[in-house]
Amino acid sequence: MIRALHLIACLSFGAVLAAADDATMASASASPAATATGAAPAGGSSATSAAAKPDKDDPLSAMTEEEEWRFNPGEDRADPWYDYPTELRLNAAAANDNAVTNNTTTVAPLDPMILFRQEKDKIISLLQAHKYAEVVNLAENSLHRASLMPDQSPDVQRLVVEITGYRDQAQSALVRDEAQASFDALDLQVEGIMWSESGNRLALIAGEPKALGVADRVKDCVIINIDTDRVDFRYHYKRQRFEFPRYVGENKTK
Repeated sequence: MIRALHLIACLSFGAVLAAADDATMASASASPAATATGAAPAGGSSATSAAAKPDKDDPLSAMTEEEEWRFNPGEDRADPWYDYPTELRLNAAAANDNAVTNNTTTVAPLDPMILFRQEKDKIISLLQAHKYAEVVNLAENSLHRASLMPDQSPDVQRLVVEITGYRDQAQSALVRDEAQASFDALDLQVEGIMWSESGNRLALIAGEPKALGVADRVKDCVIINIDTDRVDFRYHYKRQRFEFPRYVGENKTK
């Protein structure tokens, strides 16, 4: 039963193929006849143009026109068919080139006068904050750069004078701080003030066997003044003279 059904299906498929071949041969034979019985062209030029121009219904002619077509965008219109990956690569390469160019570009140096004015303002702020060591270092660097300038204009000379004055003030303050620390290390303590027979005041200094008056020496110092509650001492440090007070009962070492 199965073999019979298979034989019937094969015979039916063969019949369909035969009918399709007959239809194809009939249409091929009818085409030359239609061409022969058609109207002849009016002139040679018309026949030539008709033969050169393909049929619009032919898919091959449409494909040919599509291949020959080129997009010419206007100034205000971009091409929608650009290669986006290629554009990304080109943009990345351009960015790298710009970065390399910026890294190798020589930056113009700052105007020395502007730099000096900025340093002078910074020196003033440091001096007001009692940072004397930083003032001296910054002033020395500024004065060294000023000495190397070929153009010693009046503005430069004026700034040099000002910065030199600030440096000297800072150096004097540093020496005074050192002298104050050295004087405090002497541990001078005024225990009291008394009157002498001559009418002058005398100071009672801790560790001294007797009361001392003005011009008396004690621990590398000289008493220069005795007040009712204070004694002023003159102290020499680094070939400079300094005056420091001590009040009654004051102890700087504690």
